[in-house]
Amino acid sequence: MLFKIVHKPVYHIIIDDFLPAEENSAILQQTLSMRDKFQPSALGDEARIKSSYRNNLCLNLDQLYSLSDDELRAEVILSHRAQSLLLKM
Repeated sequence: MLFKIVHKPVYHIIIDDFLPAEENSAILQQTLSMRDKFQPSALGDEARIKSSYRNNLCLNLDQLYSLSDDELRAEVILSHRAQSLLLKM
């Protein structure tokens, strides 16, 4: 893995080779297969959509792989979330 710290335009860190190429490709393919689950991103606590300010889509995997209260047992949560390759990683 190679780390690079970048200060402009905003502070961020780039990690090259974070995942092996095969796992990276599998995650990308699974994500692309969920295109119909992407939703317009919103701003703030009120989840307002202001397309004049921001116009992009997001995929909330935590919400997509959430469970009802009666299913909140550790073994159920782990096996359910493991259906997402990214959450499994």
